[in-house]
Amino acid sequence: MDRCVVALTSSSVNEEAYSEIQNQLDVHEIKPILLIITAEVDMLWFFASKLQEKYPEAVVIGSTTYINYSSEGYSHCGASVMAINSGIEVSAGVIFDVDRHPSMYK
Repeated sequence: MDRCVVALTSSSVNEEAYSEIQNQLDVHEIKPILLIITAEVDMLWFFASKLQEKYPEAVVIGSTTYINYSSEGYSHCGASVMAINSGIEVSAGVIFDVDRHPSMYK
């Protein structure tokens, strides 16, 4: 199993894009610790919920983007997912009101 796997799709249709990404990840038989998503605004939450459902032990994080750049290429729409399978320790949480109260998180 590769330590890090990247999947990319240029589809703007949620189900189609997720299917393409999942097929690319399945080829590598991943067991991710961390999944990093970059996607269009409308796709980000869809991907986050689907990937969290598929890999409940993984931490799923992401951000929106206008263009996806990755080792697999680039696309102006769609999504990119990086699955990290080993070699790191991950902890995650939610920070509330960071834009209004940044000094609380120093």
